[in-house]
Amino acid sequence: MAVAPPGSPAVPILDHIRSTDQPPISFSLLEPQLVFTKFIKGDIAAALVPEPLVTILVSKIPDLTVGENLEKVYGLYTGGPARMPIAGMAVHKERARKHPELIAFIVEQVLASADILARDPGRGIENLPPSFESFVPRDLVIESLVRDLFLVEKSWTVRNEIRQYMSYCTAPDKKEPVPDGFFWRQ
Repeated sequence: MAVAPPGSPAVPILDHIRSTDQPPISFSLLEPQLVFTKFIKGDIAAALVPEPLVTILVSKIPDLTVGENLEKVYGLYTGGPARMPIAGMAVHKERARKHPELIAFIVEQVLASADILARDPGRGIENLPPSFESFVPRDLVIESLVRDLFLVEKSWTVRNEIRQYMSYCTAPDKKEPVPDGFFWRQ
């Protein structure tokens, strides 16, 4: 199965949640433009790609459709929400220790902005740099937001989800539980 971009966290997740009675999936890690080209030429029949690339491909290739949403499949597998913790904010622990009020302020601002964007995702598009539109046109960004979950949570409140996700993404010989100190809380 074609996957873009290389290094996608979707690969270990999909490999982990596939049924053990199924053969392993062979992944071909490709740059997004190459996935597009291979679809056009008919060299590939399916690909595992993130938004907004899904929307771009579906809009440009008439016979293409969305097969499944990995977050939905992941939620069914874990029995939890149909979401994956794929981004976070890193803060040096010494800075967090010395300036907890600054970190708390940043977290509250991010949470407040996330609430606004969750209600009106189009507002965030206004703040994209003009250069972004040369890669993904504005109308396709708007369309991709229909499938793209926008959610921000404090890491401490979802630490067990993060731990579970990280255990699926980590090589078996490197598995160590994520310590509580990894998750900032005030």
